[in-house]
Amino acid sequence: MNSEKEYTITGMDCADCARHVADAVQRVQGIREVDVNFMTGRLRIAAEVNPGLESDIAVAVRKAGYSLQPDQHGAGQNRFYLPEMDCADEVNLIRKKMENLPGIHSLDFNLIRKELSVTHTLTASELIKYLRGLGFHPVEKNNTVQVTDSGEARVNGQRTKLIISGVLIMTGALFNTVLTVPWPAIVLILAGMMIGGKQIVQRGMVEARNLRPGMNFLMSVAVIGAMIINEWVEAGVVVFLFALAQWLEARSMDKPGARLIR
Repeated sequence: MNSEKEYTITGMDCADCARHVADAVQRVQGIREVDVNFMTGRLRIAAEVNPGLESDIAVAVRKAGYSLQPDQHGAGQNRFYLPEMDCADEVNLIRKKMENLPGIHSLDFNLIRKELSVTHTLTASELIKYLRGLGFHPVEKNNTVQVTDSGEARVNGQRTKLIISGVLIMTGALFNTVLTVPWPAIVLILAGMMIGGKQIVQRGMVEARNLRPGMNFLMSVAVIGAMIINEWVEAGVVVFLFALAQWLEARSMDKPGARLIR
């Protein structure tokens, strides 16, 4: 089955330019017909339906020395609630990894509501796959279904974990000063760090995987280093204080106007 699409080509201002673009696009697998108009800067193609076609066309046009901009006619928009998006680092990560993807026209962020709006020609499942690959757990929104914001419950859950983590770490620190054997203190501190620092490590791994080391990654490295040199109390206190800072940040963002509405 064939489909037709139109694109805007930037940097094309003569008949010779149009011929270069047409020759480059014609060599893309699946292309059946190519029409390039340098006067309007438009490219029209007829091709077999292929999920990777737009990406292949963009590469061909770029190699020819020009830029491809998909026609926003027929583009749709999806909104997603991203519970993990609570600071500028997450916004920058999404923007860097998704802004130039074929089929993405624009990304709009509402950090207070933890909401991402995407104008695109892809499918919602493809967008969800991209976001999950970046370490997020998107919940799709639309105009008829209201997503219940679990922000307050999530913050309360983080507070409970933070309290348990703090009690374990402080008890471990106390045991470290009064006991002659270190392992009870290490077990308590390690348990506290696992409860309070799980999210820190997860975010640090995402930052490392996407080659964008941020505070979570640096904090994870610092804590691992402290454990290696047997400074368990310092490692536990650092994890607790950083988790506390993240909880206070999330709490402040979930208070005024942070409820998700249609």
